[in-house]
Amino acid sequence: MSVFVKGLAGLPAFQSLCNDIRTSRLPAAITGLGHIHKVHFIASLCATLNRRAVMLVADEGEATRVVEDAVSFGLKPLLLPARDLSLRSMESASREYEQQRLGVLAKMTAGDYDIVIAGIDAAVQFTLPPSTLTSRTFMIKTGLALPVKNLSAALSAAGYERCGQGRYI
Repeated sequence: MSVFVKGLAGLPAFQSLCNDIRTSRLPAAITGLGHIHKVHFIASLCATLNRRAVMLVADEGEATRVVEDAVSFGLKPLLLPARDLSLRSMESASREYEQQRLGVLAKMTAGDYDIVIAGIDAAVQFTLPPSTLTSRTFMIKTGLALPVKNLSAALSAAGYERCGQGRYI
């Protein structure tokens, strides 16, 4: 147990929250703490209870700062970014945020994290159910047989769109 966790373990409020979490009296809100103290509190809860956490913050800028601080406390954080919404038609659109969100969701499904940090705008956006994500995920490796019978149908189900190959001069 680190010195940071030991420092909070003796506080009655911390013990009360741990008991509430153990008995599933959730969700819980922690108020009155500064930025770094929130991260300290969450890191200590994760360590004490041997559980993962989700932390909602005001916006993506704060979420990025919390991720950096969570790393300094020895946590393995995931940042769930908000989708980049475009309200007009465009010739091409970046799928970077969608790919980042899917990557975070895949790691969550695999249990490969300690804490997920999301701004409110990212947390309220709809996403795939875990069962749909895992059923539409497959790995393609050089030299191995394809893991699906119909690759184009599997790629379409995973959200890819068929398009012609462009010619560049």
